[in-house]
Amino acid sequence: MFLNIYRDLEDGDLFEALGYDIVIQRRTLPAVHFPSGKLVACDPLTHPTTEPFDFELEPGSYPVRLVIAQLRDEARLAQAILEVHPEPAKRWEVATVPGEDTSLLSEDAHGYSVVSSIACFMDVETAGHMIQYGEIVMYDDDNELEKQLLIQQRKALARGLCWNKIAHPALGQGHIALFSSGYGEGLYRTWIGRDADGRITRVVTDFEVLEMRFPAFSF
Repeated sequence: MFLNIYRDLEDGDLFEALGYDIVIQRRTLPAVHFPSGKLVACDPLTHPTTEPFDFELEPGSYPVRLVIAQLRDEARLAQAILEVHPEPAKRWEVATVPGEDTSLLSEDAHGYSVVSSIACFMDVETAGHMIQYGEIVMYDDDNELEKQLLIQQRKALARGLCWNKIAHPALGQGHIALFSSGYGEGLYRTWIGRDADGRITRVVTDFEVLEMRFPAFSF
């Protein structure tokens, strides 16, 4: 099977995969703040305690680009991209969490687990605030954060698509970049893109909707 090498896709692009041309839509969430620069990618409803990746970004705010694939009879969110720098990535590596043995990685045995059909990017400090808030709130009906997540989950399950930037006083300075996960439940790999000087420019969760590969060599 031929796989396309990753490239930045723009709104209205045609992408050849699955044996036909797919129309691409691109959407952008407002800048999401990462107070510590330690990134967590997870299912926020079922796995909010997921460890952060073992790389660190410069603390700050970054846009999240969403690639939506208009298939023949439905639309699916294909990729969530944290744009760290505008320069395109020249080579890729798998994002791992501390202590993960990269020699054991395989295409079907690595990534973060999504059960609820929604996934997210957030700072590890933001994740800690969300977990603490859930422990403090006495009744589920009072958990405003969970209510927002469940609204997005219902959209994902009903329409196949959702995305939102979630802000709440309980999250401190951070935000949650929320998006639907391709075809729903699954194990999804995240990739780090670097420029010619080795600087991180992209962090991409690929939801395996498009036939795309992330080469380790410069191109």
